[in-house]
Amino acid sequence: DMGMHDDFIQRYGINVTNIRIESFKIMDEELASNISRQAIVTASTESQLANLEGNTEITLKETQRLSSVKIINCEAEAKQLTVKTASENQARLSSASARAQAELYKVSTEAKAKATATLSVAKAEAEAMRIEAQARADAITVKANAEAKRAGLLDGTPLSCQLALLETYASIASKSNDGVEKMVLCDMSKRNCGMFGLPSIGRLSKDLAAMSRLTPEEMAKQRPVS
Repeated sequence: DMGMHDDFIQRYGINVTNIRIESFKIMDEELASNISRQAIVTASTESQLANLEGNTEITLKETQRLSSVKIINCEAEAKQLTVKTASENQARLSSASARAQAELYKVSTEAKAKATATLSVAKAEAEAMRIEAQARADAITVKANAEAKRAGLLDGTPLSCQLALLETYASIASKSNDGVEKMVLCDMSKRNCGMFGLPSIGRLSKDLAAMSRLTPEEMAKQRPVS
């Protein structure tokens, strides 16, 4: 030990080159007892410190292990939640798409049904109009044929001349007030109405009586030549 070597030179002037100690004993018993107690306390403290360090290391490792386990569990739960959310979103999207397609098909079907119904109604109305027009045309044809047949049967008979005369009187009576803006009062009993007079029932009777005395040849002469 260099400290002991230097100390011996300074104190005693002796240069110590080698020292061998066979046994070491403190002569002061109280000091020896204190040193022993201090050594025991030191050893106990070092033992406690070592145990504390070991327990701290164990606790730290256990805490790290639990933290790692929690992190792993959280990551697994997060992945599971992500997969579940993605599946639910996909299911909602598929359901919404299916509902939209069903609604589109419904609207398309309703539109086609309405268009078909409208077309059917239009066709039915057109057919009804055609049938009605055809019926009117047929009625006019039947009436024209009947009138032509009637005219052929009455042609040259006293009745045809009388009917023509009645139609003339009826036309005069129905058109007598056309365009009239003022009324003229006449005493029909005096028979002096002049240009305002209308053919009377008596005049019609006389004309019919005179016509009934005509022979077919005379009536043929009275008819205008067509």
